[in-house]
Amino acid sequence: MDIKLNCYKKKAFSLIELLVVVSIIAVLMAVGSVGYQSIIKSGRNARRQADVQQIRTALESYKSDTGAYPANPVGSCATTTCCQLSGLVPSYLAAYPSDPSIPSSNYCYIGAGSTYSICYRLENGLTASANSACNTLHSNNRCGGGACNTYASNP
Repeated sequence: MDIKLNCYKKKAFSLIELLVVVSIIAVLMAVGSVGYQSIIKSGRNARRQADVQQIRTALESYKSDTGAYPANPVGSCATTTCCQLSGLVPSYLAAYPSDPSIPSSNYCYIGAGSTYSICYRLENGLTASANSACNTLHSNNRCGGGACNTYASNP
């Protein structure tokens, strides 16, 4: 009588199979990470544009009440620093918005009387704007921790 012992054979994955699975997961994570960063950047840019639109609406309300846009609060904003319009808070804005990636930075207001420009930085790789005052801010790295590359002006 032939007695065969029932040997327990270990059922497991081979090292090659595990390496293939880990590599596939790593590639998927890398692709997902790039896509995620792009979505985050687009979200911050959308927030910046919404903030600027909010400031523009407040400036139009200010002009409607006073007949002119506010003057630069601190000397020449184009050569010194970004101007924050504290005169708009709290009557026209609950709080002056700040850049979403660098909260200590503000949107730069340049203007007085009948015109204004709000200079700011979008994360889209542009290097200059079409506004001379903002270009000065651009060369001095005054917008949102970096160079201004776009602006909004009065309608």
